[in-house]
Amino acid sequence: NKRLSYGDELILIGKPKRHYYLRKNNALATISIKSNTELIKLNANRGRFFKKLAFYLREKAKVIFKRYLSSLASSITSAMVLGDKNTILPGVYDSMIKIGAIHIMVVSGFHVGVVAFISGLAFKFLRINRRFKLLGIVFCMFVYCLLTGSAIPVVRATIMGIFLSIGVFFEREQSIEKALSLSALIILATAPKSLFSISFQLSFVSVISIV
Repeated sequence: NKRLSYGDELILIGKPKRHYYLRKNNALATISIKSNTELIKLNANRGRFFKKLAFYLREKAKVIFKRYLSSLASSITSAMVLGDKNTILPGVYDSMIKIGAIHIMVVSGFHVGVVAFISGLAFKFLRINRRFKLLGIVFCMFVYCLLTGSAIPVVRATIMGIFLSIGVFFEREQSIEKALSLSALIILATAPKSLFSISFQLSFVSVISIV
């Protein structure tokens, strides 16, 4: 019943249980915590700053959805906007699969494009200087990337959008191929195992095909 969040350092007291099917998926054991007395909270300031910020913003967005929408609508909106499918009812999820609409629950580079387009329109309406508008668009894309938990397609699109915006800012010729290559290089430099992720492969293959 304790409220826990990313960055908490804990001691868990209990008997670990090994499960064959979990071990196949790199989880060696589970531990059942039945009461607060079996959990000791040591520190709440561990973890990476940007990841903490991402979780904070994401939870705030979920609270807003819950406040103004029904439980069903808020769960679907969280999936569509934030990529969080944890609160969707199994029956609803199965129905989306059967009608072939499950893809709307997955955040992608398209979402980043929508964020960039809407923020660009807003800054234009406010008559903000062109260069400040580009910086504002970059900021909005970065915040949205954090909100979605930095899914690979979103990271790819955000990095591409940032470098294309920088090119426009400095009045340089834009190259989508170079922006795509640079985004792949940055993702693989920070997370080399992404190369074997189907999300990474499909994201880059689809954009390369479009280009």
